[in-house]
Amino acid sequence: MVENDAAGEARLGGEAFQGGELARAYVPVQVYTGRLSPLEGWRQGSIFPELIRPYKPAPRRPRRLR
Repeated sequence: MVENDAAGEARLGGEAFQGGELARAYVPVQVYTGRLSPLEGWRQGSIFPELIRPYKPAPRRPRRLR
């Protein structure tokens, strides 16, 4: 867990964190184009069409035999 001490220095697990970023958020611009009906939103996973992505399941790897 990252905490800030009294001087505002970031600490990670009790040790001072030196340089670099811990994370960076990417939020694409979203334009409101309307919304889906509640039933269609439930089926698609969102009532906002611009948020629906064609996510596909990863191919299953064959199981190893022991």
